[in-house]
Amino acid sequence: MNTQLIQGLKIQWDRVDPDSYVRQIDALKGISQLEFKRPVTFFVGENGSGKSTLLEAIAIAYGFNPEGGTKNYSFSTYDDFSDLYQAVILSKSFRHSKWGYFLRAESFYNVASKEEEYARGGGVPQRLHEKSHGESFLDIVESNFTENSLYLLDEPEAALSPQWQLTLLAEICKYASQGSQFIIVSHSPILLGIPGAEILTFDDGPVHTCSYEETDSYQITKMFIEDRKKMLEMLTDDLTRASEEDGIGNYTDSEWLYDEVREEIEKWKTLTIRCASASDLDAIESVYNRIHDAEEKGEVTTGWIRSVYPVRATAEAALRRQDLFVEKDMADGGRIVGTAIINQTQVDVYDGADWQYDAPESQVMVLHTLVIDPAVRGHGYGKAFVQFYEQYAEEHGCNYLRMDTNERNRNARSFYTRLGYREADIVPCVFNGIPDVSLVLLEKKL
Repeated sequence: MNTQLIQGLKIQWDRVDPDSYVRQIDALKGISQLEFKRPVTFFVGENGSGKSTLLEAIAIAYGFNPEGGTKNYSFSTYDDFSDLYQAVILSKSFRHSKWGYFLRAESFYNVASKEEEYARGGGVPQRLHEKSHGESFLDIVESNFTENSLYLLDEPEAALSPQWQLTLLAEICKYASQGSQFIIVSHSPILLGIPGAEILTFDDGPVHTCSYEETDSYQITKMFIEDRKKMLEMLTDDLTRASEEDGIGNYTDSEWLYDEVREEIEKWKTLTIRCASASDLDAIESVYNRIHDAEEKGEVTTGWIRSVYPVRATAEAALRRQDLFVEKDMADGGRIVGTAIINQTQVDVYDGADWQYDAPESQVMVLHTLVIDPAVRGHGYGKAFVQFYEQYAEEHGCNYLRMDTNERNRNARSFYTRLGYREADIVPCVFNGIPDVSLVLLEKKL
């Protein structure tokens, strides 16, 4: 049995102006009703996806002031709310709300000012303007949170440190267990972790449920914490490239930046790089053959030769050593898009080269035979593999990176230079059975 104070809502679209922007919100289009079955419900999604618009409509329909506060607040500094509230019909419980509060981060200053005005009329002043933003937020929580009450919170984490977000989380859990209901718009991976909360996402079509782990707040924060260096390099690489190639200048084109970051993040979500298994050998051999095809057609210049190097036996030997890796794109059915060998074995010609860093062998990690399927080149798979290699080296206590490429392979040389690798030397040699190779040796220190 649903015992929430607000059990759900219906939207009567005939009450919304035909020209209203609300009709263009993808998450709300086609939605006629929503149900709230749990004490804590989160609205998540990108900025502008309609989260706050719906929460505002719920608040006004319930009787709260559009700018926030308790139901006793009645003031207006600027009427910029949508007409959606006129179309929202709330389904309420037989239980009566003991108290309630509508908290909006964007208009909290106005609420604090009005609180002072009300206090001058005989109330107890909270003096919110005399406190920090976060302190005043928590004062509101302490003075208004109680049992059997309704709380509508729009980005309450905006003013709170991570520690105080945990304090707010504890308060929400406490009063949710005592019959109160919370509907919260949030980007906070801390608050979204409240056990048992229902999460409604406003991304990717009409409003629908999702798990905590599926939220962007969780996934992006997790990626940043687990590999901050990789994410920062991705951002700075893209910005530098845009400045050089597209004339973005001081990076004021926020839409371009958003799209670039989103594309990279979505790619990270679907890419998997792991140790290869025997079942991968056929696909790896096919990638080798396609790079040889492209070489023979003049589409690429690697200096490799079919039936000499790399061949299936190259992958088989690496598989036995357990240093063969594959890159799979799970969005493409788990297709292998790249492969490489990563180990601490330095090629013979490395000895005596003009390395800038005189690194102990135990601290050197080497990338060999990085091959990206030419059918998917230009999609960032190579950069993702090199970033994986660097992370792998760091995790294994190796701060010095070395690799090589054919002098003729200008694309690879330019690619590695952009990623911060220095050309240490060029050594003439016979390389893996291929004669007359001028081998470019590259290095980088983490």
